[in-house]
Amino acid sequence: ANYCPVINQIAMFSFVPVIVLAALFMSVSAEVASMNVEGKFSIPRLPSLANIKVGMNGDQYITQSRKDGSFTFYNIPSGIYLLDVLSVDMVFSQFKLKVNADTGVVNVVEYKYQGASRAQASYPLVLSPHTRLNYFQQKEGFNLYRAIVGNPMMIMMVVMGGVVILFPKLLAGMDKEELDKMMEEQKKAGMDTQDPMKMFQQMLGGKKNDSDDED
Repeated sequence: ANYCPVINQIAMFSFVPVIVLAALFMSVSAEVASMNVEGKFSIPRLPSLANIKVGMNGDQYITQSRKDGSFTFYNIPSGIYLLDVLSVDMVFSQFKLKVNADTGVVNVVEYKYQGASRAQASYPLVLSPHTRLNYFQQKEGFNLYRAIVGNPMMIMMVVMGGVVILFPKLLAGMDKEELDKMMEEQKKAGMDTQDPMKMFQQMLGGKKNDSDDED
C-alpha cells in the first residue's frame, strides 16, 4: 500500500514527455501549414526592378523585389491578406489574397483603386503600375499670349495703342457734316477735339477742370 503513491507519481511524470512531444508535434504541424506567396513586377522602361517594397496586411509581412522584379513572402499561413505595393513613385492596385496553405491554392481579387469594384486576378501575381507620381511641376517657358492676357497693364497698353492707331482713321472716314456735329457736341462738353488721344482720355476719365490745367 505504501508503494501506491510512488507508483502514481512515476506514472504521472511518465506522461510529461508525452505531453511535450505532443506539443512539439502540434507546433511542427502548425509550421507545416504555411506556404510561400510569390509575384513579379512588370514595369517597362524602368532600369532596375530591385528593392520595390511590398506589404501584406500593412506591415505584418514585408518583402522587397529582386533585380528581375520577382518577390516572395515566406511561410505565410492560411488566411485572407491585403497586399499593397509600398511605393512613393508609382500607383498600383490593391490585392486581396485568400491563402490556403493546406492545398497550396491562392485566390486573388484586384481593386484597381479605392472604392473600385473587385475583379479576379491571376496567381502568381503580376504587378504593373497604373501611373507614375510627379511631385514637381515643370516650369513653363515664356508665353507671350499669357504674358499679355494675364497682365491687365499689358491689356490696357494694347487697347490704348489700338485707339491711337484706329481712332484717327475712324474720324477720317466719317461724313464731314457728322464729324462737324460730333466736334460741336464735344466742344460743348468741354473735350479737346484737337487731340484725339486726349479726347479719348477725357471720355474715359471725365471732363478736366481748367484749374487743373493752370496748376
